[in-house]
Amino acid sequence: MDETKFIPFALLLAVAACGGGDEAAPVAYDWALAAEPSVVVGDSPEEGGVLHDVTAAAMLSDGRIVVADGGLGGGRLSLFGPEGEVLPALGRTGEGPGEYSWITSVEVGAADSLFVFDAMLQRLTVVDPNARRVSTVVIDAGIITENDRFRTLHRQADGSWIGLGLDRGRWGEPQQIARDTVPVGRLDGTLSTFGELTSLPGPLNVRVAVDGQGFMGSPHFTPWPSAAAWGECAFSTSGEDATVEVHDRDGSPLPFQPLPVAARPVTDALVDDYLSSRLALVPPEREAMTRQLIEDTPRTHNLPYFSALTVDPWGHLWLQEYQPPRGVSTRWYVVSQTGELLTEVTSPEPMRLLAVHEDGVLARTTGPLDEQFVAFYPWLRGGTQLAPPRPECR
Repeated sequence: MDETKFIPFALLLAVAACGGGDEAAPVAYDWALAAEPSVVVGDSPEEGGVLHDVTAAAMLSDGRIVVADGGLGGGRLSLFGPEGEVLPALGRTGEGPGEYSWITSVEVGAADSLFVFDAMLQRLTVVDPNARRVSTVVIDAGIITENDRFRTLHRQADGSWIGLGLDRGRWGEPQQIARDTVPVGRLDGTLSTFGELTSLPGPLNVRVAVDGQGFMGSPHFTPWPSAAAWGECAFSTSGEDATVEVHDRDGSPLPFQPLPVAARPVTDALVDDYLSSRLALVPPEREAMTRQLIEDTPRTHNLPYFSALTVDPWGHLWLQEYQPPRGVSTRWYVVSQTGELLTEVTSPEPMRLLAVHEDGVLARTTGPLDEQFVAFYPWLRGGTQLAPPRPECR
């Protein structure tokens, strides 16, 4: 076996009996993530086979891959076979049954049923990918407050949901960074009641004028909040510090120790690299305006700590380290539900983690022309005897 084709990493997890008893000796596993994916989708010119703006993906029990793609001015739910072949799509752009505008989360339930949340329509669609039946539930307007809506939904073991609020885009004075807060809370199974668990700082927003034209957007390197669910616990992070908020079933906060990672300052070199990466994607006639817009936008002092939060099948948190433009790899921190850093996983190329499976990871990668792909990278060896989750989260 050619070992140069594999990316090894060490995984050291304390194994203890849940609910008491003597603590077992630590067990070390030498896992390896394949340097090359076993399946890639999004590289086919067939209809539905090219991806533009992947927001979520999931793998079914038979190896089929479901991808939420927000490109082409709308939303669609694409389906690919275990070998990456293009299958008839499960949904297209629109507002009718089985149609979508902006899918932000896709989760797999019993018998490969799919829970698909559309943040634009504020609608949860349950899809049977085999019979292609769909049913929808629309969240009542004003369930949080009159102006708030949800960005993502994540299903809990009892059928309730953890909802992350959608940033309203609060704007301050020109050249002044402003931000809103976004709620994280629990919805019942019918999506008719909401109880707030916490409120996180939202992304940064700024107004900038260039050549008499006004622009609104987020400063470079702004943090984005994330939320996830596992068992009966909710997890959320603002991305701007090294901690995660954990809440149990009754809404009580649980302790979480900050990760031992240091803040990384935003330097002139990072801004220059960001500028060059953006200029490479705009036509020549827009280069001057793009340059001035980026140079005039107020910058943050530090990079965000994390860009995404995911929970694996065993209840461990995967925090993706925020990656500046043109990174050469991606780092994930695998963390227990109390904040113990279990291991760090580094991928061979920049990617966005979409889901962790027992057999590998599903991730979004980006090509040199900003084209997107979804790839499955298998674990080549390893163990599943992991540190147990909190009793409150089971």
